[in-house]
Amino acid sequence: MKLFRVDNKYSSYGLNSYLVIAKTEQEAIEMAGTKLKEYALDTNFTINELAYRQVGIPINNIFEHMDHDSYLSHFTAKCLSEDITHKQTIRI
Repeated sequence: MKLFRVDNKYSSYGLNSYLVIAKTEQEAIEMAGTKLKEYALDTNFTINELAYRQVGIPINNIFEHMDHDSYLSHFTAKCLSEDITHKQTIRI
């Protein structure tokens, strides 16, 4: 098992990063993707499209990708540790 930091590139959700203990990078991304999907459906943020256009930032709407293959392609994972065991983890 390894510790990963998983970030996403969705508008209004970019600050939602997750620390995930997983075997592989792909598994970490899938776990974080599931968690972000639940959060997005619970909060249902609306994107201020005018503000994004005024500063020239393209909008990447999570709800347009949520049920498609492209959903997980907007996540990146960075490994923060070498192999660890569950005995070495502390849950706070």
